[in-house]
Amino acid sequence: MKNFLIGLWAALTALCFWGWSHAKSTCCVTTAAVVAPVKVIKSHGPLVFNWASGAAVTSSSFPAYRDSLLSLLGKDDKFEIVGLYTKDEKNTSSFENMGLARANETKKLFMDYLAEDRIVLKSKLQDGIAKKDELFAAVNFRPLRNSKSIVEIDDKVVIYFPLNSSSKLNSQEIESYLDNVAEKVKSSGETVDLTGHTCDRGDAKRNLRLGQKRAKIIADYLKSKGVPASQLKTNSKGETDPMVPNTSEENRVKNRRTVLRILKKH
Repeated sequence: MKNFLIGLWAALTALCFWGWSHAKSTCCVTTAAVVAPVKVIKSHGPLVFNWASGAAVTSSSFPAYRDSLLSLLGKDDKFEIVGLYTKDEKNTSSFENMGLARANETKKLFMDYLAEDRIVLKSKLQDGIAKKDELFAAVNFRPLRNSKSIVEIDDKVVIYFPLNSSSKLNSQEIESYLDNVAEKVKSSGETVDLTGHTCDRGDAKRNLRLGQKRAKIIADYLKSKGVPASQLKTNSKGETDPMVPNTSEENRVKNRRTVLRILKKH
């Protein structure tokens, strides 16, 4: 009987010890806290936009970026701002497209530094530039030459000539500009299309020949800089396509010109 009681006591002690140990391990188990992932916002460039928005978003680097762009302009040069947009974006602006809205908002960032008549706004459809949930760059810039001898307008360059001039350029500015054109088309294989124009002074047939000579002057200079003849096209419109009416000497000066276009290689 004594041995039976000792065995029973040992069994009950073991059972109690097991229960105490199990309870302790259960109460002391902790559940790791679930931490939500932190969304890291990527640093953005000096000037970016949101999807379907014309509002410009700038960073602290924008002033230096702005100044670097303005430093490229000559005294009378114009500043072209091209706003980009995609076909999938909803146009939330009052402009024809989001590109023009972005160009207009960007213009405001330069108004304290440039006269408004020196800023040219354009837009361009360009898919693949944007994602709905990310900031993206959507503006391009280009200085447009605007001097007495050279004016850049859209995709063409207008080179002005003095009255009756058809033998040589007589302009370091024009030669320097054409040097850059020559280097560009030699590496790209693009074609330079040159069209000569005149004012209405003189005989129409003579003016047609004069326009051709003016185009040829430019072509000859480019050839002297290594541009193959196969990449040069010349023609003349004489007095038939004035840029402005021939109603004053000032206007006639604008009509005595050669128009240069660079044609993309197919």
